Amino acid sequence: MLVLAASRSAGGSLAVLIPLAVIAAILLAIPRAVILDEAGIMQRRLLFANRQTAWPEVATVARHARTGRTFVWSNERRIAAVFSPVMGGHHRFVQEIRARAKNVVFETK
Repeated sequence: MLVLAASRSAGGSLAVLIPLAVIAAILLAIPRAVILDEAGIMQRRLLFANRQTAWPEVATVARHARTGRTFVWSNERRIAAVFSPVMGGHHRFVQEIRARAKNVVFETK
């Protein structure tokens, strides 16, 4: 009888964890805002510190052909921002980078 009660409570807690894991995965998958200003590029993130990169540090902009995501890389080979195709204004995003960042390499992967 004790084993049966323990298995029921373990199954009940598992039934609660699965929806929580799905909600967490959805929240982590939502694209975060990319802000372009005079200082550089900033991308807000949910769990970690915001990514901030000054314009002189922007080195490469690569658009992934299959997913449509645009990655902005810094001189130190760190991701400065990820622009999702779900977010509107991709053409303007690329125009702003071309206008503000010097010596940037644009590529398609």
